[in-house]
Amino acid sequence: MMDVLVHYREQMRYVLHEFVIMPDHLHLLLTPEADISIERALQLIKGGFSYRLGKAKRGMAGEFHKPSDSRPA
Repeated sequence: MMDVLVHYREQMRYVLHEFVIMPDHLHLLLTPEADISIERALQLIKGGFSYRLGKAKRGMAGEFHKPSDSRPA
């Protein structure tokens, strides 16, 4: 989650004043840039996190999954 917050902050999509990441949610105090709505800023954060989480899960699946035909006959 931190990398997503930092990524869009560095792109100057918003000014991130404070944040707290909890186990199942987060609290943000941010100011979106003039051309971005608060809804769009949150969409960027949520979408960026979901994308990275999905990518990480796909990478892990390859490490732990063994095809059923790999068992010795």
